[in-house]
Amino acid sequence: MYHYAGNNPVRYTAPDGRMAEAVTANPSFWTGVCIILGTIAEDIVTLGVGLADDPATIALGVGIIAGACYAKNRTNE
Repeated sequence: MYHYAGNNPVRYTAPDGRMAEAVTANPSFWTGVCIILGTIAEDIVTLGVGLADDPATIALGVGIIAGACYAKNRTNE
């Protein structure tokens, strides 16, 4: 019986169906993560001063992460 990506398609992919490969995040993914973590670190350091721009900055980080994940999934089709 065939098990796609070792029964763990979140962690692995099998582009040609023969062998599971670890899913690796591209640099855009990590850019989004760093934007979000930087925003959180800024709030900690400044004790929350400047919260007005945080929703837009976090949305940008989430958008970059989502775009990176979508692009990665599209290349595996």
